[in-house]
Amino acid sequence: MKKKIILASLVVAGFIATFAETKMVVYTNDGKKSEFYVSKIDSVCFVDEPDTISLELLDGCQTVKYADSELMFTFNEDAKTAEVSGFDKNKIGQDLVVPCFVEKDGEEYMVTSIAKAALQQAPVVNMVIGNTVTSIGDYAFSYMKSLEKIVFPKNLEVLSYFLCLQTNKLYDVTLPEKLKVIKYGALDCINIYGKTKKLELPATVERIEDRAFGSTDYEEIIIPKGCVLEDCPFYGCGKLKKIVVDPDDPNYTNYDGCLYNKDLTVLICCPGGKSTVEFPSTIKEIADYGFATNDSMKTIELPNIITKLGKYVFDQGRVFESIVLPESITELPEGTFYSCYRLRNVTLPANLKLIGEKAFLGVDSMTTITIPNTVESIGYKAFTMCDKLDSIVIPNSVKTVGKETFTECPSLRYVALPEGLDTIPERIFFACKKLETVVMPKEVKIISDYAFQTCQSLKKIDIPNTVTRIGENAFGSCADTVIVIPNSVKSIGKNAFNGCSNATRIEILASITSLPYRVFAGCRALESAFIPSSVTSIDATAFSGCEKLKSIEVAKGNPKYISVDGVVFNTDTTEIIIYPSGVDTIKIPETVTTIVSNLFYGFRNLKSVSIPASVKTIESGAFSSISIDTLVIPATVESVGDAAFASASIKTLIFEGNTKLGENMFYRVQITNLTLPSSLTEIPEGLFSETNSLVSVVFPASVTSIPANTFRDCWNLQKITVSNDCEVSEDAFLSPSHVEIIRY
Repeated sequence: MKKKIILASLVVAGFIATFAETKMVVYTNDGKKSEFYVSKIDSVCFVDEPDTISLELLDGCQTVKYADSELMFTFNEDAKTAEVSGFDKNKIGQDLVVPCFVEKDGEEYMVTSIAKAALQQAPVVNMVIGNTVTSIGDYAFSYMKSLEKIVFPKNLEVLSYFLCLQTNKLYDVTLPEKLKVIKYGALDCINIYGKTKKLELPATVERIEDRAFGSTDYEEIIIPKGCVLEDCPFYGCGKLKKIVVDPDDPNYTNYDGCLYNKDLTVLICCPGGKSTVEFPSTIKEIADYGFATNDSMKTIELPNIITKLGKYVFDQGRVFESIVLPESITELPEGTFYSCYRLRNVTLPANLKLIGEKAFLGVDSMTTITIPNTVESIGYKAFTMCDKLDSIVIPNSVKTVGKETFTECPSLRYVALPEGLDTIPERIFFACKKLETVVMPKEVKIISDYAFQTCQSLKKIDIPNTVTRIGENAFGSCADTVIVIPNSVKSIGKNAFNGCSNATRIEILASITSLPYRVFAGCRALESAFIPSSVTSIDATAFSGCEKLKSIEVAKGNPKYISVDGVVFNTDTTEIIIYPSGVDTIKIPETVTTIVSNLFYGFRNLKSVSIPASVKTIESGAFSSISIDTLVIPATVESVGDAAFASASIKTLIFEGNTKLGENMFYRVQITNLTLPSSLTEIPEGLFSETNSLVSVVFPASVTSIPANTFRDCWNLQKITVSNDCEVSEDAFLSPSHVEIIRY
């Protein structure tokens, strides 16, 4: 007979499991037998040979039948063990017991583990885990938004990585008696509403990892003797007021509720709930994250005996308003004041040499700051997203400034850069939308990629004549009306002045050799441009979207290009290199044989385009994004490249001859009337992909096959007309349905 044990431990835990009324047989330790009927029982464990399993494992257990269980399992047939792998959404309720045993096909399997994320998002409120479970995977109970109580198994030694992540209602936790390791974020988001604010960890705990107690509301945590703390286990504990260690602990000691190393020289952690702090006379250093996530301290003045600060020392100090640093500090390490968004006043040491990466990132309330003239280096993103920072002067002592130093400082208006700086770093002022004035170093040589991108208020772009390189998107969307590129500049990157919509004049005094992709595109006020004789490479999109540009002049003596009536050609006028996009009438000379890629990209005000019989080839994207009523492709054109009309708006498009068409030719075209080449035989890949305006198409008799994807996502297509011999693929239409096929 199987021995049946009623578990008293679950009564203590206050957990009730509900079952149908059943007859119970109970054997006490002295062998006496009792029988009674119950409708509500505590968890029950069934065991064939109880003597082979310790009573310690049996305590807190039950056996369930696999078919009836709320849980899903994976089974090890050889070891006769099971792992909880998930749950049945249709069966699981508010109360859950993870059993010690599960019965399947007449066999019992001991439940020894819970898999990674196995109960993620389960709607459980109260949970007891059987004591046979010795392993629980990462994220196993994460995002259980209703979970309030957990009784962990006594023999569990490790609380895994982010075990209880975002279990925002969890307030009652019974920790394992033999717990050894609490991993990163294991107890994140335990709120302990109305319960004791003190957590005393089991004496068995040997290691607590970084952010183990993230966002918990404990006010006091007692650490067992000999336990090793990694990085910042208490990060996010904004209510914590006291960390207690054993007086005989070999590694740590207490002072004023804070955690220190044994000889009181390093402050390891000031609890986040402390509003004041008293320092011992022995202190020399504050460790990484020492005051991180403090929710109570508004002001602090560090004593002059402190000589070193750790990384992110005041990180996420949400109420700090004023911080005074000691004169003994020479370096602000990475993330010193990271996201101290109420911080207004910072007194920097007079002998400061380094402002590290992200030192002031996200300090939203600071309007200005004085940088001592002893500072030599400012790190990557040091002042990024300082929302109210209005002005700053960087002293000439600074020799290096990191990338993205002032990225997304929306209130920044004035900056003076140091004279010794030879490179304006990448994205240094990216998206500083109110930036009006930048005092440039006199000897600067390089303006890096995106340096002033989207500085919409920068009205004066003053490029020193020492600059040799202007990077990609360096001045994109700036507001200057006159752009002067000095003769020292040897190269300009793609999109360098793209979107400078107020620029009416561009003076290229430089000996540059290339005008790259969209370098002056979107300069909508630009009326004329001059290309020096040194330029030997011009991208067709260099002046795309310059809506008022009607004339471009090329300097005499240029070896590759000439200008005729304001249009840039190659020297034998067989190719148009740039056509001013401010014109509304285009007449291509009869010397032209090729319309190059992207030549008329974005021409939105066209009234007419005249293509002569001399043109044999139209390259890819040549007419993409144009707007015109009627466009005729003459019979002499032999081929049109891929996506030649992509995203264009054309009411009537006529092919007069037997032109070969490229792939995705009419991708997203808005078109009303289309006449295809009369002897078209091959339909290229995605010919009408996403051509939503298309209602009907007539194919010539020469077309014998309509392949898959020809009309992909042509939502408004109603009918196509093809010959009787034309084979139409079942996948030709994909998204459009009920397309009528008319044959002739």
